[in-house]
Amino acid sequence: MRRLGVLWAAVLAAWVPAGAAGSEVPRVITHTRDYCEALSARAGELRQARGSTPAEAVLLAAEGDRLCAQGQIRPGIMRLRRAIMLLREGEAPQR
Repeated sequence: MRRLGVLWAAVLAAWVPAGAAGSEVPRVITHTRDYCEALSARAGELRQARGSTPAEAVLLAAEGDRLCAQGQIRPGIMRLRRAIMLLREGEAPQR
């Protein structure tokens, strides 16, 4: 049974495309107040960069800020992430 696990590990290691595993530095994301603040700052940057801001994005960002300030970190992060997604929809693709 143990050999099967080792075999699968070898198959998966060979399956990962060359350079894909080390091409980007992984980010560790934790649900903290600091992460809330980083997301809030990013949403603010995107709002300023856009000419027109969707009302839903503004409401979600405000609600996310409020929830984070109240100590409800995970729901706040969820709303801030959604606001950022809405704000990025109008952006040109990054390369």
